[in-house]
Amino acid sequence: MQFYINKNQQEKNSVAQQSFKRLTNDLLDEKLQDLNDNTCQILINQNCDKLYLQITPKIGSFIYNNYQFQLDFRINYPYSPPLIQVESNIPHPNIDLKNHQLYVKVLDPNVWKPVYGLYDIIQAIKQTILYIDYTYIPNDIQCIKSAQRMGQQDHSTDEEESEDKGFELSENFKRNFELPTLSRISVENEQSDDTEEENFDDPSERSSQEPAIINLTKNTRHSLDDNNTLPKPKK
Repeated sequence: MQFYINKNQQEKNSVAQQSFKRLTNDLLDEKLQDLNDNTCQILINQNCDKLYLQITPKIGSFIYNNYQFQLDFRINYPYSPPLIQVESNIPHPNIDLKNHQLYVKVLDPNVWKPVYGLYDIIQAIKQTILYIDYTYIPNDIQCIKSAQRMGQQDHSTDEEESEDKGFELSENFKRNFELPTLSRISVENEQSDDTEEENFDDPSERSSQEPAIINLTKNTRHSLDDNNTLPKPKK
């Protein structure tokens, strides 16, 4: 009795063995331990040539959500990226829940390189879940709306944190020193040829976040009175 083995099946088995061997080596990478930090918790379970990954953020907008993924390494890994399927049903701008797909740029076949390993894959997934990749949003209305909403919230938070709080000019400072407007400074600079030149930008081109310009030039000349004291400034 003779047995015939399909050549395509042999090649498929060879590719699967090669992929499994590379995955086994990747799992020995000590850097994988560094992925668990104060930003998120990561759990990895292996089932032959598949991995089950759970990422739980400890910070950010998705804190304490358990995102679960299945990573399939059987198809020509590392020359092709693993196939990733989303197992959890938790919204995220980079997750297409309808098709159970996670959008991570490094796993795009046009971006993927064979030098990438398991550490790079999980690190990319981790960063995407924590911080949202606004350049790689699924073409899904819910994902787009979610990304717009999250982007507006992040922008508002950045503006609030950038504001200078708790700083106030004293009344004495306000009386003795002037705080000229940008428009008046521009006019004075154009009319003055003898004074020291100062470079000011066009007010219309100034950023709203640029610090205000304070002119530390006294408004009036103070002279000593008969008692060798400075007179009180006029209000």
